[in-house]
Amino acid sequence: MFALQSTSIPCGLIAAALLLSPPALAQDAEDLFHEAYFLEHEEGDLGRALKLYREVSESKRVPAELRASAEERGAGIAEELAAAEFSRLVPPETIFFAELDRPGAQVKLLLDQLGLLGKARQVAGNEIAISPLFIESALGLRGAAIAVTGIGMDGQPSGVLLLHPGKHEGLRGLIETALPAGGTAVKDIGGFPVWTIEDGAFVCLTRRLVIAGSSRDQIEGVVERLSGERMGSLADEPGFARVIGEQQPGLLSFYVNAEPVKPLMRAALEAQARQDPEVRMMMNLLDLDSLQSLSGRLAVERDGLALDLALELEEGHRNLVFNLLRRPTVERKTLALIPEGAAFFLATALNPEGGVAPIQRDDADQPVVTMLDFGRELFGNIIDVAVYGMPPSSGAAVGLPDITLVMRVNDVQRSVALMELALGIASQASGGDVEFEQAPNGADVTRYSIEHMPIFFASGDDRIVLSSSRDSMEGALGAMNGQSVLGDLVYADGLRVLKDSPTILIAACPERAARMAAPF
Repeated sequence: MFALQSTSIPCGLIAAALLLSPPALAQDAEDLFHEAYFLEHEEGDLGRALKLYREVSESKRVPAELRASAEERGAGIAEELAAAEFSRLVPPETIFFAELDRPGAQVKLLLDQLGLLGKARQVAGNEIAISPLFIESALGLRGAAIAVTGIGMDGQPSGVLLLHPGKHEGLRGLIETALPAGGTAVKDIGGFPVWTIEDGAFVCLTRRLVIAGSSRDQIEGVVERLSGERMGSLADEPGFARVIGEQQPGLLSFYVNAEPVKPLMRAALEAQARQDPEVRMMMNLLDLDSLQSLSGRLAVERDGLALDLALELEEGHRNLVFNLLRRPTVERKTLALIPEGAAFFLATALNPEGGVAPIQRDDADQPVVTMLDFGRELFGNIIDVAVYGMPPSSGAAVGLPDITLVMRVNDVQRSVALMELALGIASQASGGDVEFEQAPNGADVTRYSIEHMPIFFASGDDRIVLSSSRDSMEGALGAMNGQSVLGDLVYADGLRVLKDSPTILIAACPERAARMAAPF
């Protein structure tokens, strides 16, 4: 048995509820909109901002003007997120791809590491300070990318160019002003305006991007990938993903897919080889058929500027040039050759440690040098090489930079005999003198004069040293006692976290290099 019970509610309360509900809903929507705006512009949390914008725009009880504003801002954020990786907007058959990513942030980080951002610093006798506002305004671009998707029979490339002005609103305004004046408006693509310009290219302006293409189809593909209507991009290609996909974004990166262009390269070189036999030899040395890709990345990392290059060849390749350029890994022993305070240095390894055939000696136990010994020196005796420069000091030779060459060798006596012979002949031929000195640590130093330029030569237990100044020579001998760049505050952190197995290592301190170059 059910009983029905009626409840009486004053009509005034019902009317009040009906009158108050719409403004309350509108107020809630405005709060969500403002929260989304804060997340977008202050927090940089685009994902949460997009969710709130969509919540406002999809509500039927929100004023139309607020819904439209939320929908437009949400669409802009969705495009911003989709454009986070330009490689996901270009075709999978892209042959060449290059991307510039947030140049302002990267340059700002580098200048901050150099101590030049926002505070004065002495560089080559002058005070230099660069304002962060200048960097942000001059390099406010979010990024740019170019994708070459084909090469015509006439050699003309086809493809697409992407530009994200970012905070550089003046640049976008300039483009929006120039296109109607210099181009011809044509049918929209995906609701976005499109113009053609004199050379036949198409330009489209989306909410965030400026897209230029050699054909309308190229731009349609980018817009459809931007909205999620088309799948498949360069980022999904196995070759690109293998060499680029796992890398962190850098200031500048590029990728070349050699497979599509190898037939064109082969045909062009074959035509030249019929007239020039040297081209045929080059083709055999390079083994172009084994080339798969070439990629690179320039980035400002926590410890400075980094450049990575990668050449991908098929297994079993016969690229003799690549094989000849291979080097052993640069070891910490090599870096210990370079003294603290170096303005720059280059280090590389040539041969593994091990025994070599002893140098020949005459009846008086003096070394006998032959032409073959110079070949053995380069291809067997020299373990590694380091070249470095030092800022000038009071004892440096006038008119000469302080540059030193240090080589770690398997057989020091062999190297000393070869160098003394070569330097002695050069000194005598130029009318110079040979003087014998002694370093503070007791090492014997020979001073040669070649064309009035001093060359200091010394040797240690496992190395030889050539230098243009006495100070640099003593610095090299100091490095033999452990005072090397491995403990230099400028280089130590970067060398400590050095990745992979470098075969050639180059580093520089701009402030020291500027002091080194100042006299010249």
